[in-house]
Amino acid sequence: MQRRREAGTGEGAPREEGGAEVKTSSPSAEPGMWSDLRETFQDLVDAWPGPPVGLKASVSLVAMLVIYFNLAPMRVDNGSADSCDPVRTYGEITERGMQMLTTVAGLTGNAAPRGGFVDIGSGNGRLVIWAATPSPEGAGFARSSGVELQLERHQEALKEAALAPSDAQDKIALVRGSILHHLGLLSNASVVYWNNLCFPSDVARTVAEEFSIRAPLGAVLVTLAELPHSSRAEEQTLPGLAVRRPDELLEMSWREASYRPFVYTRV
Repeated sequence: MQRRREAGTGEGAPREEGGAEVKTSSPSAEPGMWSDLRETFQDLVDAWPGPPVGLKASVSLVAMLVIYFNLAPMRVDNGSADSCDPVRTYGEITERGMQMLTTVAGLTGNAAPRGGFVDIGSGNGRLVIWAATPSPEGAGFARSSGVELQLERHQEALKEAALAPSDAQDKIALVRGSILHHLGLLSNASVVYWNNLCFPSDVARTVAEEFSIRAPLGAVLVTLAELPHSSRAEEQTLPGLAVRRPDELLEMSWREASYRPFVYTRV
């Protein structure tokens, strides 16, 4: 767990020591009895045995949990009924969910999927790596790409990819940035997976429209939340896309109940 360090590096600035934040003492400006009393008290505190290291390390975790459970629910308008609380929603698709994804996307048989795979918001990159890994350990796509906006998650994905099977590494491409700046990834994708719960509706609408134009015929886009309709108010459908909701569920790490996804096919 990482904690934010306070600014300042000189004497008297906060520092982290032994898992707890400590401030260096500064000379008192009060002369006489009060100054002596303060120094005596400080000597007593310094001499008192400290708590166990494990207890010190747990203080920050407990504080974070208290804050977490007392946060008011937040919502991101993603254009669907499945609104998102960005604090409580982040996680990843589980291994079981990955296995089910190929069925949801309509991929059957033992032959390796043709075309490429794209994960929008690829996080730690594990789904991208799994998609590139040959069967039966993975899906065996010819190419597998992930786009992630946050730097720390992208760097973690790069480390994970470096440890991927050798026959998968050459097929993996990880890029950092917004999907709106990397829409070209949709052009060669046969399957796109998108946990779009925490993406605003304008981004979701743009991705849907671009997928319906750029993706090859027959390509599928799997989402957890329903995509908003066209930006043109008179249109109540998504031109160029056919939608279905399979019975299979996708399992995620952040909640017990699985998601029944939306599958959009380029027609």
